[in-house]
Amino acid sequence: CISADGASCLTYTGELIDKNDVDREPVPVVIKECYPLYLSGQIERGEDGQLTIESDFQSEFYQRQQNAAQAFHLQKKLYRTLELKELIATPRASRSANGTFYFLSDTDWGETLESYMHNHTPSLPARLEIIASIADGLDRLHNARYLYLDLKPKNILIKKQAQSGKDTQAHYFITLFDFDSVVRKEDVDAANLSVSNSGEWSSYEQRHPELWNLVSERSDVYAIGALLFWAITGEKPSLPSIGHASARNKWELRPANCLSSLLLHMTPKVIEGINNLLSKTLHNDANCRLATCEEVAIRLREIAQDAVKETPVPELVKNYKQNHPNLSKEVIHNLNMYEGDWFLAIELNGSPETLRDLQDSLHEYIALLDKYSVACALIRANRKKAKDSDGAYAGYKPSKKIIRELELAAASFSDALGQSVPWSEKRYERIW
Repeated sequence: CISADGASCLTYTGELIDKNDVDREPVPVVIKECYPLYLSGQIERGEDGQLTIESDFQSEFYQRQQNAAQAFHLQKKLYRTLELKELIATPRASRSANGTFYFLSDTDWGETLESYMHNHTPSLPARLEIIASIADGLDRLHNARYLYLDLKPKNILIKKQAQSGKDTQAHYFITLFDFDSVVRKEDVDAANLSVSNSGEWSSYEQRHPELWNLVSERSDVYAIGALLFWAITGEKPSLPSIGHASARNKWELRPANCLSSLLLHMTPKVIEGINNLLSKTLHNDANCRLATCEEVAIRLREIAQDAVKETPVPELVKNYKQNHPNLSKEVIHNLNMYEGDWFLAIELNGSPETLRDLQDSLHEYIALLDKYSVACALIRANRKKAKDSDGAYAGYKPSKKIIRELELAAASFSDALGQSVPWSEKRYERIW
């Protein structure tokens, strides 16, 4: 069993074997068994797998089986819809057995999102692209006039698409296989529905029957926000934290809240982008959320681009050392100090503003080092020209232009270090 937190079914994985063709590869499938968890105290399972229901609850259990059969019928209907075909897990078969109802769907489109994140530990940009791909899929479902209303890591199948040519952007196939909660938008408009929920994964209006008339595309937008939170932190959002952030109309995740494997990609701009998007998705008030999943996907890809373009302090330090192997001890010490301050700020749960200041300061320091590099290169070039025929120096003196460059660099460096740094040819060579 891979899932037991749904409202109406237990979910298992298995293989479908063709008895008429023993050489054919088994087909991986998801098997769903109608088993309402809130009735588990009234259900007994025999050694042969047969379910026995207390007499007072048999009618209710039978209705749940009917609902499961309708959900499978809806899955087949959506699968036959051309624009949704790749989004819907292939419906295989259904049958009544063991006193309940079973139905099978192919899972040859990959593994559950929960399993994929655990087994492959994708980078931050990849995680954002995965959530954006899920938002794309929900947007297609919304355009077909349906709401999903049960988005969570165990209900999503994912498979990475092979990259080809010069395309460096990873793409993902997304497949949905749980349709117990899917409703038509016209049924919501007619207030003719009963909405299920999966706790923190479900929107505020889904969790409160008196607000079911407010269920809309924004309810699925909320679920995308919950998935984003989970993909970044490794935990599902708690209802108190959602309520607190909604009351303040602001999320304030910090790198210390995030998975350690993502820390080197959590630049201040990226953190700010994620917090802003959480504030517009993972919010109890539907009116404060973005209106469509398409908008969510666009925002996610913008943040992913920032995560690729922006380099945090530890990566900047590492790259600079690799590209400049002959740095002086003084420069290496200063670079190490920046790196140490960054990790200390994270350990102390420093704000994005603190990290931004550190990053900006390091960029300024590297710019000053680059000025030194240019000045030293000019000195070396002029030295070479000043050599006489015997290879000896002939009273070399820097030009006025070089002197001015050195004076400006020294002044800037003095400001950065908080102490006077007179320029001199020897000092530049020593520092560089």
